[in-house]
Amino acid sequence: MSEKRKQPEKHVARKKLPPPGPYASWMEYAAATADTKGIQLETILGTYPICVSRDNLRRAIKDEYYALCEAAGIDVTEESRTRIENHSC
Repeated sequence: MSEKRKQPEKHVARKKLPPPGPYASWMEYAAATADTKGIQLETILGTYPICVSRDNLRRAIKDEYYALCEAAGIDVTEESRTRIENHSC
């Protein structure tokens, strides 16, 4: 008895999913709304190697976002910077 092998799915063009709300991209949304509670819990439980505050985590996420934008040659608008800097999770 032979099994039929499932053929790999062909790439299907999909519509680009627009970012939510006022965000210019999904990356901006992710940087602005990143959840830091999990790492904070790991810090409290001692499973994360260093003690870090949620504010420091947010700063690290934002700094990396800005560095990625700069490396990609993407200008971060003042509106985008405001959304990222003023969002709190």
